[in-house]
Amino acid sequence: SGVNALLSGPLTGSGSLTKFGAGTLTLSGSNNLTGGLTHWAGTIKASSASSLPAGPLALNGGTLDLDFAGTATVQSLGFDGAVQTGGVWGSLSS
Repeated sequence: SGVNALLSGPLTGSGSLTKFGAGTLTLSGSNNLTGGLTHWAGTIKASSASSLPAGPLALNGGTLDLDFAGTATVQSLGFDGAVQTGGVWGSLSS
């Protein structure tokens, strides 16, 4: 809660990553975690497209900061439990 952390090594395997509480979790390694990422609060900052896990991405609160140019492909994308249609998603300013 309120702690900032950096995961710079690769995350691999069938497990998943869940982020709770305030603070920023920065992912800077190349990841292929197939269990996906669930985000509840605070900020998750991805330094590259390959920093996002290979599995589903569920955004239930907080901020996802895509701190790189270009696009990233995710297996599935959900907002507050609702799976979104496939396509290209951009920021409000793009």
